[in-house]
Amino acid sequence: MNQVLKEFKIPIHFEDIKSSSGDRYSCTKIFDVNNANENLIYSTLESIANRLKKNYRDILDHQNFDPLYSMILHLKSLNSEQNNQIFGILRNALTQFLVNYKQEFKQPQKVKENDDKEEEGSEEREKEEEENEFQNEEDIVNRNNVTTIIRNCLKILVFLLQFYVQLNNIKEQEPSQGISTPGAKGRGSKKKTSGGELTYTIENSKEAILVLLNSIMELNISNILWRLNYAEEEFVNLISKICYQMLENPINQKSDVIKKVIFSILGQLVTSYNHKIYFTSSMINLIQSHENLAAVVAEMYSYITKEYNNTALVSDVIREIAKQKDQKDTGTFKFLAKFISELTERIPKYILPLFSLLALHLNGESYLMRNGVTESIGYLISYAIKNQKEDNKHVKDELYNILFERVYDSNGYSRASVLKTLNSLVENNQLPKIHCQTLTKLAIGRVSDKTSQVRRRALKLLVSLITHNPYSPSLKLSLFKQKRTQFNQLITQIKKDNQKSNEAKMEVDQQPVEEEQKEEQEEDDALIKNCVIKYINRDQFIDLIKDTIFDRIKEHKDYPLHKQIETLKRFKDWVENAIEFIELIMNSVGSICQLMGSVNNSDILESINFFRECVNLGIENSNIGVSKMLLLIWNKEPDIKNAIINAFNNLYLDVNRHSQSGNGSVLPKHYYFVAKDLIDLTKNANLGEITSLEELVNEFQKKSLVHPKVVQALWDLFSQKVINYTKEDSVGALMILSMISNCDPKILTDKINMILSIGFKDGVDHSKPTDDKMEIDEKENEFMLKYVMIILQKLRSQKDVPRFKNNQLIFEKITQEILSLSPNRTINEWFIFAEQAINTIYKLAEQPDSIGEKLIKTFSDRIYQQDIQKTDFETLSKFVFLIGHLTLKQLVHIEEIQAETRRLAHEKEQKQKELLDQKAKKQSSKSKKEQEKDRATLVADSIDKELGINQAHVETEFEKMQNQAEMDLTLESNLIGNYSKLILAICSNYNNFFSNETLQKSAVLALCKLMLVNQEFCDKNLQLLFTILESSENETIRSNIVISLGDLAFRFPNSIEPWTNRIYNRLSDKNVAARKNSLLVLTHLILNDMIKVKGQISEMALCIEDPDERVCNLAKLFFTTLANKGTRLYNALPDIISRLTSGRSDQGGNTPATTTLNSTNNNPTNFDNESIRNILKYLFAFIQKDKQCETLVGQLCARFSIAKTLVESQNIAFCLQLLNYNDKAIRKLLDLYKSYQDKLLDQETYGYMLNIISKTKKSLHLQKQATELKQVLDELEKKFNSIDKNSDGEQTEASINHNATNATNEPPTSSIKKPVSKPAKAKAKARARQTKSKTIVSSEEEISSEDSENENPKSKSSKSSKPLPPPITPNRPTRNAKKVLTKLPTPSSSENESSSNDVSDNENNNNTTSKPPIVSQEISSEDSEEEVKVQKPPPSSTRKKPAPKRKLPTSSEEEEESSSEEDDDSDYEDTKVKRKPAAKSKGRK
Repeated sequence: MNQVLKEFKIPIHFEDIKSSSGDRYSCTKIFDVNNANENLIYSTLESIANRLKKNYRDILDHQNFDPLYSMILHLKSLNSEQNNQIFGILRNALTQFLVNYKQEFKQPQKVKENDDKEEEGSEEREKEEEENEFQNEEDIVNRNNVTTIIRNCLKILVFLLQFYVQLNNIKEQEPSQGISTPGAKGRGSKKKTSGGELTYTIENSKEAILVLLNSIMELNISNILWRLNYAEEEFVNLISKICYQMLENPINQKSDVIKKVIFSILGQLVTSYNHKIYFTSSMINLIQSHENLAAVVAEMYSYITKEYNNTALVSDVIREIAKQKDQKDTGTFKFLAKFISELTERIPKYILPLFSLLALHLNGESYLMRNGVTESIGYLISYAIKNQKEDNKHVKDELYNILFERVYDSNGYSRASVLKTLNSLVENNQLPKIHCQTLTKLAIGRVSDKTSQVRRRALKLLVSLITHNPYSPSLKLSLFKQKRTQFNQLITQIKKDNQKSNEAKMEVDQQPVEEEQKEEQEEDDALIKNCVIKYINRDQFIDLIKDTIFDRIKEHKDYPLHKQIETLKRFKDWVENAIEFIELIMNSVGSICQLMGSVNNSDILESINFFRECVNLGIENSNIGVSKMLLLIWNKEPDIKNAIINAFNNLYLDVNRHSQSGNGSVLPKHYYFVAKDLIDLTKNANLGEITSLEELVNEFQKKSLVHPKVVQALWDLFSQKVINYTKEDSVGALMILSMISNCDPKILTDKINMILSIGFKDGVDHSKPTDDKMEIDEKENEFMLKYVMIILQKLRSQKDVPRFKNNQLIFEKITQEILSLSPNRTINEWFIFAEQAINTIYKLAEQPDSIGEKLIKTFSDRIYQQDIQKTDFETLSKFVFLIGHLTLKQLVHIEEIQAETRRLAHEKEQKQKELLDQKAKKQSSKSKKEQEKDRATLVADSIDKELGINQAHVETEFEKMQNQAEMDLTLESNLIGNYSKLILAICSNYNNFFSNETLQKSAVLALCKLMLVNQEFCDKNLQLLFTILESSENETIRSNIVISLGDLAFRFPNSIEPWTNRIYNRLSDKNVAARKNSLLVLTHLILNDMIKVKGQISEMALCIEDPDERVCNLAKLFFTTLANKGTRLYNALPDIISRLTSGRSDQGGNTPATTTLNSTNNNPTNFDNESIRNILKYLFAFIQKDKQCETLVGQLCARFSIAKTLVESQNIAFCLQLLNYNDKAIRKLLDLYKSYQDKLLDQETYGYMLNIISKTKKSLHLQKQATELKQVLDELEKKFNSIDKNSDGEQTEASINHNATNATNEPPTSSIKKPVSKPAKAKAKARARQTKSKTIVSSEEEISSEDSENENPKSKSSKSSKPLPPPITPNRPTRNAKKVLTKLPTPSSSENESSSNDVSDNENNNNTTSKPPIVSQEISSEDSEEEVKVQKPPPSSTRKKPAPKRKLPTSSEEEEESSSEEDDDSDYEDTKVKRKPAAKSKGRK
C-alpha cells in the first residue's frame, strides 16, 4: 500500500524514471527487450492488456508498469504488431479511465445537489448529516487515497502516451526503419493475428486517442484530482507536447479532423489549465522550427479566438514578435512573416488594433518581416473596405499611404512584395479612385527597377490597373477628349449667355491668382447648376452621358434635377481623371518596349501581356509594342515564342472578339473583320516587321489557326468585291495571302487568272494616263505588282512542280510591264517591280534566259537609238540594273540545272546499285565461272567507289562546267559580258559624263553583281570598287558597296582578305547608315568565321560609344555573341587594349584607334578618355574565368614597361582594377611589382591599384584560400604604401616617358604578332619568287602603315615603291552564288523597301535570331557623282590564286531567302583548304 500511495512525479526526461527515490514512483526492474524473444514479448503484452482491461489502476503495479515502460523505451526494436499492442493497451486504459471517472465522481455531485435543494430541511436532518460526516471520516481519507491513485494512473498513462507519440512521429516520417514487413515471422514466434501496418499511423486511431484526451480535459479534472484546483504544470505540458508533436507531423497537418481536435485541446489548456504562460513561446518556437506550421498555427489562433473568445493570445503573440524587430535577418523570419500574413488574413478584426506593433518591423533590418507586414496591410485594407465605417475610411487611407512609401524600400524583394499586395487589391476592385493615378505613376516608375522581380510585379500591376480601371471598358483617348470637348462647349455656351448679367457684378480690381482660380471653379459650379435648371434639357443631358459609366441614368425617366447636377460634377472629374490615366499608360509604352530586348524572360513575357491588354482596351499607341512583339517571333526560347503566337492569335485571329452578342454567335462579317486586322499589320511596316509577320503566319499555318473562311475573306478583299475597303487593303490582303501560301500553295491554284487580271489591270494604257485618279491608281499599282510577283513565285515553292512554258500569259504581261514607259511611274518604283519580276521569270519560266535576252536587246536598241548628248539616264539606269540582276539570276539558274543534273546522276547510280543487287541474288543459278566474273566486277566497282575515283571524276566535270559558265557570263563576246565595259565606264564616271546619281547607284550595284559571278572579274575590279567606296560622297553607294563586300567575302574569301582593313575603315563613316551597315557586315562575317578576329576588332569596340543608339546596341550585341563563342573575345582582348590605351596625351584628344582611320571619312565621333574607359569596362565584364584573369594580369603588367604616356599607364591600371582576383592573380601582381613600381607615383594610377586590394578584400569570404590571399594582400598593400605619393607630377611624367623610351628599343615578344604561317612548300616557292627579304611586322604596325597611306593618297601614288600587302592566308572554299543572291542591295529608295534600316531594327531588338542577314540598301536622291580616280592595285606577287569553289546545291534547296533564318550554319563553316603546290595547281596547267 505504501508503494501504491507514492506520488508519480513526471520526470524531465523519459529515462529519469529508472532512477529510484524514496518519495517518488519509479521503475523497479527493467524488462530486457533486446534479449527477449518475440513469444515472451507477446505473452507479456497480452498479460498486461488482460490485467488492465479488468482494472486500469493496475498500471501502478510494477508487474504491469515496468515491462510497458521498458518496451516503450525500446520501441524502435519492436515490430509493428507489438507496437500496435502497446498502443491498444494505452488507448483502452484511457478509455476505461474516462468511463470509471465519470461513474466515480458522478454520485457525490448528485448528493451535493440534493443537499443544496434540501437546505431548508429540519434541524433533525442536519444533525443526522453531521453525525454521518463524523462517522465517515475514515471513508474520506480513503477517498483521498483513491483520488491520488486515479491521478497517478492518469499521469502515468499520459506520460507513456506522450513518449509513444514522440517515437512514432519519427517512425511515421521514416517508415522503413524499425517496422517489419507484413506477415514476417521471427524465431520461436507465434502466428500473428494482424498485418504489419502500424495502427497508430491510421488517421482514425489518432483521432480516437485525441478525442479521449479532449474528453478528459473537458471534465475539468483539476478541480477534483488536484488539491489546489490547479493541475501541475508538468502534467499540462505532457498534454500540450502530445498536441505539438502531432502538429509537427506533416501528415497530420493535412487532416482537418485531427487539427480541429488538437485546437480544441489546446484551447481548453489555455482557458482552464493555466497554459497561457507557455503557449505563446511554444507557438513561436514551433513556427520558427517548422516551415509548414505557420498557416496551421494561424488557423489555430483563429479557432481559439472565435470558439473561446480569447483575444489575449493574439496580442501576446504580436507583442512577442514585435520584440524581435532589432534582430538580424535569419531564416526563421521567413516563417514568422508568413504567420503574420496568415493570421491577419483570418482575423483582421483583432490585428487592426495591434498594427502599431507590427509597423515597428517596417523600419527593422529583416526584409522578410517587412514583406509579411506589407501583406498584412493588404488584408487590413480589404477588411476596412468591407466594413465601411467612418474610422475605417481614415485607417484605409493611412494604410494605402504606408504601402506607397514601401514601394521605395531598399530591398528588391520588399518592393516586389509591396507591388504584389497592391496588385491583389486592384484585382479585387478594392482600390479607391483617388489613388488610381498615384498607384499608376508608382508602377510605371518601378518598370525601370534594377531588380527583375520588381519589374515583373510592376508590369503585372499595370496590367491589373488597365483591366480593372474604374473609367471605361474602352480606353481610347480620342473618345474621352471628345467628351471633354463636348462638356466644355456646353459650359462655354452658358458663359456667353450669362455674360451680360454678370458684367454688372464683376469687379475691376485685380485679385491674386489663387482667389481667381477659386472664383472660376465656383463660377463653373454655378454655371453647371444654371445650365441644368435653365438650358439643358433631357436629350442634351443623355447625349452627354451616352457610352459612359453614367449611361444607366437614361433608363430613369424622372431623374431629379439635383441628381443631374451631381452627375455633371462627377462627369467632369471622371473625364479629367480618365484622360490623365490614359496618358500615363501611353507615356509608359516606350520604357516597356525597351524591356522587349531584356535578357530576362519574365520581362519579355510580362511586356507581351501588357501590350495584349492595351490592344484589347484600345490604347492608341499600343501598335508600337505590337511591332516590337512581332520581332520576338525569332526568339529561340519556346516560352516566349509560344506567348507571341498565343497573343497574336488572341488579338487578330479570334473571331469571337468581334462578336458583340451575348451568346457569342459568329457572323460571316466577323471573318472579314479578322482579315482586316491582319491587313492592318502590314500597313506602315518595315522590312523586318514584314519578315517577322511572315514567320508568324507560318507558325499559324503549322498549328492550323487560320480559318478557311478568313482566307476566303482575304481573297474577296484582294479582288475588291467588298465595299468600304481601300486599294491599300487589297495590297495588304495580297501580302497576307502570299505569306499563307508559303505553307499552303494550293490556295493559288485556281486564283492565278484573278491575280493577273487585278495585278496587271487589263485595259490600262500606261503611256496615256487619262486623269488624276488614274495617276493615283498607277502609283498604288506599282506596289500591287511587286506583291503579285512575290505570290506568283510561291507556285513553285514545293518540290516536283514543273516550270511554265515561255509562251504563257504570265511572262507576256511581265515583259510588257518591264518594258513599259509610263511617265507616272518613278524610277524607284520600277526598280521595286523589276527586281521581283526578274526573280519570277527565273523561278517559273522553262527558258528564262531567252526572256532576259529579249529584255536586254530591247533596252539596248532604245539606248543606242538616242543621241549621245541627249542620253536618257533613266533608261540607261534601268538597262544597267537589268544587266546586273539578270547576270546573277542566270548564274543561279545554271547552278540549278547543274544540281538537277547531279540529282539525275545520283538516281541513275541508285538504279544501277539496285540492278547489281538483283544480279547478286541470281548468282546461285549461274555457273561457278560466271559467279567468279561477277564477283571480280563487283570487287572492282567497290574498290573504285571506296577510292572515290568515279565520284571525283564526276565532281571534276561539274566543276569545269561551273567555271566555264562563270567565264562565259562575263566574256565580252557574251551578250551580258559585252556591256561590262559600259558598266565600268559608268562607275569610273568616264569624262564626267555619267555623273547622274541614280545611274551611278545602278552601275555600282550592277558591278557588284558581276563581280559575284566570276572571281577573275572580281580580282580585276576590286581596286576600282574600293576606290569608289572611299571617294564617293553618296552614303547609299558606300552602304551598298559594304553590303556587297560581305557577299563577296562569302563567295571569294581569298580575294577579299587583303582588303579587310578597308572594310573596317567604314566603321568611322560620317553617315550613320553606312556605319551601321558596315558593322552588320563585319558582325556577319566574324561570327560566321568568314574573317579572322584580328587587332582591327578594336574599331568595332569603338562603336560601343557611337552617338547613334542603334549602332551602339548592335556593337554590344556583337560582343555579347562573340563572348559566348568560346575564348574568341578573350583572345582578341589584348589587341583591343593595346589599340585603345596607347598613344594618348595628358590633354586628351583622339584615340589611337580613331587616328588610324581614314582621315577623309570625317568621323563625327570624338572619343575622349571617358568613352574609352566605358568601352573597356563593358568588354571586361565578359571576363569571368579565373585562368583568363590571371593571364590578363600578366599581359597588362607587361604593358606598363612600354607605356609611352601617363594616360596610357592610367588606362592600363584602370583595366587591372576591372578584373576579378583570386590568390594566384594577386600573387602574380605582387611578383610583377617592379614592372609598375614607378607608375604608382601618379595619383590616379595609385588609386586604381588600391581599388584592386579593397575589392579583393571584400570578396575574401568567397575565396577558398582566404588566409593565404589575405597575407599576399597585406604584403602588396605594404609595398603600395611605401610609394612616395607626394612626388612632383611633371617629374613623374618625365620618368614614365623616359622608361617608355628605353623600353621601346627592345619591345617584348608578346607585343609582336606573328604572321599567319604558310605550308612548307608554299613558303619555299614564295621565297624563291621574292627577290628581297621582307620584314615581319605586327598587326598594329601593318594597320597604321596602311592608314597613313590612306591619309595621303597623293603622296602614295607619287612613290615608286609598292605598298606592302596584307599577309597571305590559306585558301578558303568559294561560296555558292545562290546563297548570296538575295543579300544583294537593290537600288530602291522607297520607305517601305528600306531594307538596311529595317533589318537593323530586327537585329537590334531580336538578339536570338539564328543568322542576321546581310541586307540591301536603297538608292536615294543625292548629289551628282564625280569622276572616280582609280588607285593602284596591290603588287601582283601578293595576289592570291582562286580558291576551289563549293559544290552547287540541289534543286530542292531553291527557295526565296528573304529572311535571315534561311542561311544554314553549315554554309558558314570555316573549312580551310591547304594551298596545293604550284606544279599541281590548275593555274600552272
